[in-house]
Amino acid sequence: MALPQPRVATRKRFFGSATKTAHSRNSQGSGSPVVYRAGQSVPAKDWYAYQPGSFDYKVARGTENIDWLSYSPGSQEGLAKDPQPIPFQVVFSLSALPKGKFVLRLDAILRYRRPAAPRFEVNINGDIGTYQLVPQPAPELWWPTGGDGAGGLQFIGYESLEMVLPASYFRRGNNTLTVRCLDGFGLYYDALSLANDPSSAVPLVTAASVEPTIFFKNRDSGMVELGKVRVRSTRPIGRATLKILIGSTQVTKEIQQSEFGDVEATIEVPASETPLPVTLRIQGVKAPVFRETFVPRRRWKVYALPMEQADFGYNEVPSRTLE
Repeated sequence: MALPQPRVATRKRFFGSATKTAHSRNSQGSGSPVVYRAGQSVPAKDWYAYQPGSFDYKVARGTENIDWLSYSPGSQEGLAKDPQPIPFQVVFSLSALPKGKFVLRLDAILRYRRPAAPRFEVNINGDIGTYQLVPQPAPELWWPTGGDGAGGLQFIGYESLEMVLPASYFRRGNNTLTVRCLDGFGLYYDALSLANDPSSAVPLVTAASVEPTIFFKNRDSGMVELGKVRVRSTRPIGRATLKILIGSTQVTKEIQQSEFGDVEATIEVPASETPLPVTLRIQGVKAPVFRETFVPRRRWKVYALPMEQADFGYNEVPSRTLE
């Protein structure tokens, strides 16, 4: 497949739902042809290039008029000014008919005062999918990213996410990739790239997991632990049945997925004190999509002590409060 030709995109901006576009940039690496690349997949290495109005200095030596802001706000922040988070766009052109596998890679820094990792929405020419970000703690990035003078920063993490996409989402000629953060706070882009391997096939499921949570429930049959099942797909799965075998217990769960990306389900597993083997199968896929060990979480006892505090003069004058 021939490498796409770079194209300068026009900038669009709307109050409350601003849209900004960036250059496409070609590069031939050691593997697949790179369709688009911005930044470096090295945590905070080029953090200081991310000043307001500039997504990355490597993108055509970016300026405010053609590149992104460093920060992508989510739907839970006042910066968006409305329930719709701000989308960012990349416009690029493919000179040949798309074939094989495309991989969109995101490297992001997440800095929160309250933990709320967003879902990352990807829109490729109208085909939409979402992925749940699960950043790993990265306290070593606190100083390189400027620290927090106000002292309220509670979490700093790093996320590297590879999204496998089929060629059917792309087309010869102009393509538009739009990304935004949903159901959480935003992120700082450290790098974003799109690569293509025209000779590779694209499976329906690229990743899956069955993870314990910290939550337990008492049932008539005994205590159960809540587990989270996540399946990552390249195309919408539709309606399907998940079969999870944990130790000798089999659990079934119905899912419904209308978009590609991540689909999640919560299951109840008989509480165990020891790790158990777990296997996940999905309807329509012959081989198991996940084999691992289910390690139960620690069971906590939480004690609550009711307290009441009266601030004299807060709601009424002290004399009335004392009465």
